[in-house]
Amino acid sequence: MTIVLGIAGSLIAGYAGRAMGWYQPGEPAGWIASVVGAIVLLLIYGMIRKKSA
Repeated sequence: MTIVLGIAGSLIAGYAGRAMGWYQPGEPAGWIASVVGAIVLLLIYGMIRKKSA
């Protein structure tokens, strides 16, 4: 599950950043945003999972 969430967060952050014009494909900022997006999505999942347990 964590792999899927990490990939999804990366794709969402990468797409959102390009759609907002923050960077172009292939720029280092896109890679950084992908990592941050994956971490954020995993943190959100962890908080939701703790509440339901």
